[in-house]
Amino acid sequence: MKIENQSRQKKAKEMTEKEKDSYLSEHVYYGRQMLEETVKIINKCKTNLVNRRDSQIILNACIESFGGHARAFIEFFQLPMQRRFEQDVRACLFVNATVAAELDKMANRLGDVKKRADRQLAHLSTDREQKEGGTWKRY
Repeated sequence: MKIENQSRQKKAKEMTEKEKDSYLSEHVYYGRQMLEETVKIINKCKTNLVNRRDSQIILNACIESFGGHARAFIEFFQLPMQRRFEQDVRACLFVNATVAAELDKMANRLGDVKKRADRQLAHLSTDREQKEGGTWKRY
């Protein structure tokens, strides 16, 4: 079953223009929307509901959601040589080489953000402690 599923997956570099448009309008739009909306909810939880237990859980879930989507976008803007899987879709599929190189530079500048998100959101680790200053840098 696993081999059959792998053979049906299309490599990102083989996407047609129609598939690229569809991918952008569905998946990239969704990711951007999730980033925007989770920030709004995070701000509401911090200002209005800070002492309620359920708001802390909602706040934590939104922070984790934001971190996951932020990590995905950082990877999306990196050049293909940094893809982990052939099916990974990167922004360079949608723009010319000059723009792709600039996007890659931007993603690399955010590398410390991705490393911190990897440690704090995706792994059970002692690196999740507040020893990193407790707040995230703004870019």
